[in-house]
Amino acid sequence: MKNITWLVGNGFDLGLGLKTRYSDFLEWYVKPVDGDDANIRDFKNKLSDKKENRLAWSDFEKWLGEHAAAFKWEWHPWQIFLYGLLGVVFVLAIVLLVVAIISSYPDSHGFSWHLIKALPYTAIGFPVGAGTAALATTTKPKFSTGDYSKRISDAHNKLTLYLRQHVADRRPGSVDEEDFINKIANIRQHLKDNRSKTIFNKHGELGTISLPVILFNYTTAFERCVGSKFDGIINHIHGDIDRGVILGVDNAGQIANRRLRRSESTLETLLKPTIIDEKSRVRGDTAGEDARNTIRRSNIICVYGMSLGETDRTWWREIRGWLEGNPANLLIIFRYLDERERSANPDSDERRAIKQELMKFKTVSAADIRSGTGGVHKPPVGDNQVIVVPHYGLLVPKVKADKEPARR
Repeated sequence: MKNITWLVGNGFDLGLGLKTRYSDFLEWYVKPVDGDDANIRDFKNKLSDKKENRLAWSDFEKWLGEHAAAFKWEWHPWQIFLYGLLGVVFVLAIVLLVVAIISSYPDSHGFSWHLIKALPYTAIGFPVGAGTAALATTTKPKFSTGDYSKRISDAHNKLTLYLRQHVADRRPGSVDEEDFINKIANIRQHLKDNRSKTIFNKHGELGTISLPVILFNYTTAFERCVGSKFDGIINHIHGDIDRGVILGVDNAGQIANRRLRRSESTLETLLKPTIIDEKSRVRGDTAGEDARNTIRRSNIICVYGMSLGETDRTWWREIRGWLEGNPANLLIIFRYLDERERSANPDSDERRAIKQELMKFKTVSAADIRSGTGGVHKPPVGDNQVIVVPHYGLLVPKVKADKEPARR
């Protein structure tokens, strides 16, 4: 049995006309809402000013990690009290030394001796005392690291709400389910150039196939297209409208704040592999491990509606390791072309670019994912292991024609 795995991203929803672009959500999210506190209002203002982040979800996720650099650690009251007390002690020590020096004034020799002994204490005590005293009066920063986690949580919750209000009821209509399943099962029909056909034909007749699907989008539109006749496994690795969405960065190294990288609350809010594992623990399933095993058991992987984004590095690392592990494995990337690009065949240039992109994602052990470190380069992926297929709406389902009412 051949395992043909589909990785499907937000591009699939866009092909159905659903308003699931980051810019669609952003336009809705940044509008002022009663109940927003100063922290969330500031967050929305920052997003409104970052016009370049309107491009894709991966840009937004990457910016969330970079945004962490703007937050300072908040001093706890006991820390302010302790350092303030230390400052007072040093100041009192200086005062006592000065008093001792003045009291020794009648003895000119003693005065000189006490003054010499007091200088080191004064040199150390004065700056330390002044600094710690200033710390004791330091006010709470306008926005602290705790506010950062609240911003991330608000984005999660509001994205789920947006999708439920504006996307959930938009269904493809009366879909020809058999035609749609044929589109994902019969890959050969989508290959137009001779090189792609030659590479694909090396796999011979596929015979019986398994069609697992890993969804990186948030809607249930794909399930509606395949219908009840589809017997393949569907894994919503980044959550969905009903169970809540998963949004964030791939590893701690993408969080631009050293303290926040060590914060469990931040990692549980922003680190996608951690969130996946936690949600799986609560639900009692193994979604993350199932997705990794699905990739490893695949003979062919088809990627549709996704980009090679840094915030999904875990999965691109997995795919690179899968390609390197068996030279017979084949990666097919379906790339949407807009009207300006449709006159060209991007396979050669795109294939080369994609292989270079995959080389960025070092194959690492699971222990490295959390820390964002480690990994070693391996031999390049074979030239015949990657096919790029241009398309103009490949997985847009066919809508069944309404039957004419029976005549009396």
